[in-house]
Amino acid sequence: KKDLQNRLDLRSKNIFTIAVDALWLWKTFACFILASQIFKNSKISDSIVRVLYRPAKWMIYILAGLSIVGQVVNIGVTSQSAILGLKSFRFFWNSSVQTGWLIICCIIIIALSDVSEKKFKKYLIVAGIPLLLTMSSMIYCWIAVAIMLFIILRDESKFKIIYIVPIVLAILLFTWGDLQTYFIDETSSVRITLIRKGIEVANRFFPLGAGFATYGSEMASRYYSKLYVEFGWENSWAFRANSGLLNDAFFASIVGQFGWIGFGLYLVALYQLFKMINSSFVSKRVRVCSIAAFLAICAAMIGSATVKSMMGVCLFFVLGLVNGRVLGGSDKDN
Repeated sequence: KKDLQNRLDLRSKNIFTIAVDALWLWKTFACFILASQIFKNSKISDSIVRVLYRPAKWMIYILAGLSIVGQVVNIGVTSQSAILGLKSFRFFWNSSVQTGWLIICCIIIIALSDVSEKKFKKYLIVAGIPLLLTMSSMIYCWIAVAIMLFIILRDESKFKIIYIVPIVLAILLFTWGDLQTYFIDETSSVRITLIRKGIEVANRFFPLGAGFATYGSEMASRYYSKLYVEFGWENSWAFRANSGLLNDAFFASIVGQFGWIGFGLYLVALYQLFKMINSSFVSKRVRVCSIAAFLAICAAMIGSATVKSMMGVCLFFVLGLVNGRVLGGSDKDN
């Protein structure tokens, strides 16, 4: 009884923090579902794509130009560090990953439009310049997976589970440096600590986890969860109060706050989302770009929290636009 009381004392009792944490968890799926339902009407969907096509096209051209100019002139869109003489392109929120997600959203919108395959390939080539210059392994994942899917799905109508094997190998190839830093070299990474502690919390509060606003979330960080105090993190350079690293591993937070059952349900939800966009009711180029984006953002969930950022939410909204086309095509077929 005393042990149970100690566990309950660690849980957040603040209704505001619980509500915000629930919104934090649900907002990506909410945007996906909202877009899916609004845009399943083909007339509305076609109108929205036509409206978004022009700004998406010009955004790709502008970002490509800025990424090239930024290599030779300091206009505030590149980092100071360089790899092979090239600087990392960081236009949006001074983040290479966020900039990459912005470009990928534009590519999916253009893929949904009625432009010819020849023009679409031209846009892909132009978009490839700023994507490559982001120097981000997560964005390179999208590029690698998209290229593989264009080859694999040449004669296939839908993505099959067996294709996961070569894609996972490609992702490992492009993210090995990050994996080594984040999950192998413990002296320089905080994410491995977050993941391990998340597993400990899930086992301790088996099977439903510690609850909202207790581990790895924005509210757990802002109001400094009692679990962090218990871990002795108050004087840690990485995990002290107001540290941005406390909520930097999305899956670790899901496991810790909602336990193994909650984590399993989240994976089921992601799988259902994947099935929705993997449909023959949209063109191959839309499927390839959307599936590559989905798999890349799933990989990002392991070692970062970009999924809950502004561009992460926007990407889920754009994927909802894709699913709206699927639902509309399914209704016509029926």
